[in-house]
Amino acid sequence: MLMKSPKLALAVATLAFATAGFNWSAQDKDKTLSASEIQKVLDDSKLKYETEKDEDDKSVYIIEKDDLRVILFQYGGEGDTASSVQMRATFQSEDKPDAKKLNTWNAERRYTKAYSDEENNLILEQDLDLAATGSAPALKKFIKEFLAEVPEFAKEFAD
Repeated sequence: MLMKSPKLALAVATLAFATAGFNWSAQDKDKTLSASEIQKVLDDSKLKYETEKDEDDKSVYIIEKDDLRVILFQYGGEGDTASSVQMRATFQSEDKPDAKKLNTWNAERRYTKAYSDEENNLILEQDLDLAATGSAPALKKFIKEFLAEVPEFAKEFAD
């Protein structure tokens, strides 16, 4: 195929080279953590939590720490397992949050994302893809780091 644009030809060649080693096959399955493995991480971390089921019959963990409430959701996987998880903290706000302040938070943080919803609630979230590792130690570190970030966020955005 003849490329009229040298920049486009370079981009196509670079993409072909960069993806050459990434051959996915149907045998490559996402790794997962089961609900019991997630609960063991929470128990080992000595966290107070309750468990509920969502509309997909996956376990949802409501974690309480230092007067803060954080929810851990499971995604992917079959049954009550997760190939990824998300932690979320929601803070009610009477006023519309300052978008510039939220953007600054997002620009200065590496892993979390902050935004406001249609009801002006402030939301702090973080996702962890377990598909490559399915690792309990990775989940434990993820939970610990998110729980350390939540009080900072609350302090920064307190009314």
